Amino acid sequence: TAFGMTNRHYISGYWPLVGNGKHPASHYLALLPETLAPLRAAALTFYSSDPAVLERVMALSDHAGIRCEPRLRRVDDLPAWSLAGALVEACERMHLEAWPRPRQFWREKGSKHYWRDFKGSGPAVYRQLLSIWLSKISLVADEARQQRNRRPEAQVEGSLAWIDASLARCNRTRRRWRYWRVKDRPGRLSHYRSGMRCYGVPLTVQAGFLSAEASVWPRLEVLFLDAAAAAASMAYAHDEETVLAECRRRQSGLFHTIDAPRRGPLQWMLRR
Repeated sequence: TAFGMTNRHYISGYWPLVGNGKHPASHYLALLPETLAPLRAAALTFYSSDPAVLERVMALSDHAGIRCEPRLRRVDDLPAWSLAGALVEACERMHLEAWPRPRQFWREKGSKHYWRDFKGSGPAVYRQLLSIWLSKISLVADEARQQRNRRPEAQVEGSLAWIDASLARCNRTRRRWRYWRVKDRPGRLSHYRSGMRCYGVPLTVQAGFLSAEASVWPRLEVLFLDAAAAAASMAYAHDEETVLAECRRRQSGLFHTIDAPRRGPLQWMLRR
């Protein structure tokens, strides 16, 4: 096909949240057609708590030639709902309101989530956001297990990817941005870099597009849930990207950066 990759199975979702101060529903619904259009002839599993959203996705999929399976699922029925509650408490322990709210957050995850989501949208909405963000890995790992159960004798591994419904927001903003053309690396999770920071340190993983062979996902899930449990004991407003960055620190060989900067002669000299 014109767009290249067709043997990848994509998992995505959109859950409209009342009171979400991050973006209005129009932001996600406007980007959805552009996000899905390049997936022509691929398989897509799409989650939402809203039947109208699933109807819209089915119509877009039919138009783009995508094989779509819609799944109705409430936010409080997602795999990370309990974990999200613990991470709201970790955020609350920051007590940043002891000092005035800063005029800008300088791309620091902790202060941004604390002020915009925890204080701005409120703990209930923030827990729903965290439940969605932190469930990405488990939803794809679930699909990997289902595929293995359906085809235990399969010789060739399929590719599974999480894709944000609003991923088209990143189009033309970074190297190798055409996510539908990304080829998996054996035994590794392919991801883009983040522009955000955690404790002032640049984050290594952006979670809008994550792709790997099916067998990688259950292993990644074990690592992710262990790092997330540790994050829940801290006084910091974590999310799935800070947790994935810690996973990469622990097992860097499991990760591959799609948009890593080119190594010029100077960088090569410095690495010697």
